[in-house]
Amino acid sequence: MKPETRFWFGPDSMQGDTSPLLGVLGCPSSSERLRMSSSTGNRVFNNTVIVADDGRWALNIRDGAIDNWVENNVFYSHHSYRGGVSIATDSLPGLISNHNAVEDRFTVDDGDSVLTLVEWQALTGEDADSVVATPSELFVTPESGDFELREGSPAADRGETLMEVATDRLGRQRPIGPSFDIGAHEGVGILFADGLEVDGSGRWSVAVR
Repeated sequence: MKPETRFWFGPDSMQGDTSPLLGVLGCPSSSERLRMSSSTGNRVFNNTVIVADDGRWALNIRDGAIDNWVENNVFYSHHSYRGGVSIATDSLPGLISNHNAVEDRFTVDDGDSVLTLVEWQALTGEDADSVVATPSELFVTPESGDFELREGSPAADRGETLMEVATDRLGRQRPIGPSFDIGAHEGVGILFADGLEVDGSGRWSVAVR
C-alpha cells in the first residue's frame, strides 16, 4: 500500500499570495500536492511530500510564479508517469533550489517531457547538491506512514542551515548532528532496546538490530 500524500511546513496551494513562509500542515488527500500558481517569492523549506499513485507532481510551480526558494525538501510521487518536481518554464526566473531529496523525474512543460536530475541541473543550474532517493532509502517505514529518517538515510546531515526553520514538525531543534537534515523530520529515528524513541541532542548510536 502506498502512503497518502503528506505535507509538512506548507499548504498545497498558494494562488496569488506573496512571500509566504510555510507553516505546519498535514494533508490527507492523495490527489493534492505542493502547488504555487501566479505567486512570487515563495519559500519552500524542509517539506516532506510523498504523493500516492493516483496523485500528481509532488511540487508544482506554474503560471508565472517566480522568485521562489526551494531548499531541504523531499519530493516523491508514486504516480506511474508523473514525478517529483514540475516547474514551468515561465516560473524558472529567480528560482533557487538546492539540497533536496528527489525522485529522478523533473519537468518544465507539465510532463510533456521528463528530465533526470542531471538534465535538470544542466538546464537550470539548480540543485547542484540535491540527491536522488526513494522513500524506502530515506525513511524508517514509509509504507505505514513513518517518515522519520532511517539509519544511513541520504537525507541525514545533507541540508542547508536555515534560520527560518529552527525546529522540525515535532518541535525538535535543528540541527541534530553537524548539519540540517532534509525533510520535515530532524534526526534519525532508531529504536532502542526498551522499545522507545527518545529525543536528544545527538544521533543514536545504540539500536535494536
